[in-house]
Amino acid sequence: MSDSKKILRILYLLLAIIQIIILLILFIHYPLPEILRDLTSLIRNQIILIFIFFTLAIICYIFEHKKNNKNEGLIDDNLILPAFDISFKDNDILYLSTILNQKLPGKKEIILLIMQLINKKVIDLSSYYNGTTYQYIITKRTHYTAILTDIEKKLIDYLFYTCDRVDLIKKVKKIYSTKNVQVDSIVNDIHNSREIANLIRHSSIKAIYKILTAIISVLALFLGIILVLTVISSIIDQKFKSSIEIVITFFLIAFVCIFIAFIFTLVLKKLNSMYQDTNDTYSWILLNIIFFNMCLLFSYIFPYLLVVIQYFLMIIYIFTTLTIMIKYNTHISLSENDIIIRNRLVSLKKYFLNMQYLTDKEFAHIITYEECIMYGFLFNITIKINKEFDILQKELLDIIKSEGSLYLELFNNNI
Repeated sequence: MSDSKKILRILYLLLAIIQIIILLILFIHYPLPEILRDLTSLIRNQIILIFIFFTLAIICYIFEHKKNNKNEGLIDDNLILPAFDISFKDNDILYLSTILNQKLPGKKEIILLIMQLINKKVIDLSSYYNGTTYQYIITKRTHYTAILTDIEKKLIDYLFYTCDRVDLIKKVKKIYSTKNVQVDSIVNDIHNSREIANLIRHSSIKAIYKILTAIISVLALFLGIILVLTVISSIIDQKFKSSIEIVITFFLIAFVCIFIAFIFTLVLKKLNSMYQDTNDTYSWILLNIIFFNMCLLFSYIFPYLLVVIQYFLMIIYIFTTLTIMIKYNTHISLSENDIIIRNRLVSLKKYFLNMQYLTDKEFAHIITYEECIMYGFLFNITIKINKEFDILQKELLDIIKSEGSLYLELFNNNI
């Protein structure tokens, strides 16, 4: 393990400890409301039971993760040195992207496929400057010697459905901005391809997560009814007189809960993705604790509804985590050979970041412009080969990063 990783772990631990100390101090200053004093023992026991069953789910998840990531100790990007090594160039770009990022390919990988087709001389890429902007055209070749996969053939049919010359930027925007059956079919075919399917390990204990979720649901429902009937009802009786105000209040609470669930889903899926990438259980647990503690600290801004807000935060956090365990519990399991290729990819990425590109004569004779562009998108970096292609990479990367419809689509899928 690298020194930077050890320091980061220590910082996570210190931050978590500081948060817990602050929460203990706040808990002393903000005890349970008087109306809940008689129910303290019941509430405490219910929360303990919920956390016991939730901890069992976490243990199962970690065990499953360890089982599907046997070679996790071999991955530490900080220990890899830059080196110009393209001995893996005959591997499919989708396979390389999957083992590098350790997540299932998506729409972005369709751009990688286009770059691979350009590199295979199946598609020609040309640029035109009109005085203010560059236009990028991809043209389908009539004759080529490369052997294409079924997915590449399907992508060519989609790209050149109407004509043999297509504006690349417009086509990529269309891929990202609209829900297209053909694009979804291509992504699905990518997931089912032999090389990718061999890397995927689906959860084998979803039934256990579902049983634990059902038990926690019953406990949470019972505890929630107690809190609603006591705390919320008491506050509503004191502050609101009309039934309309009460209905509006409950609608606002429901809306806030949906928004919190959305935020939790985004953050926890990101943490889960990082866990899949780094395979660092220690950091994953600490980051989850830090995030949950931050939410609890934020709740003290609203002292009147403190207990209810903290309860909802706890339940939303638990059920969001359980949902991820059930719905998104897919592992990319790398063999020792996959790890070797991944390390070479990381080494090449660092080489690209450090080198002077085509001023390196040896490099210029070994690798082509088309390969440069392909590796640039694979590594999510801009490789400086010339002005036109610099702009192309930046424009396509901007489409990926800024496409608003993806955000809305993510919102709909997650909520």
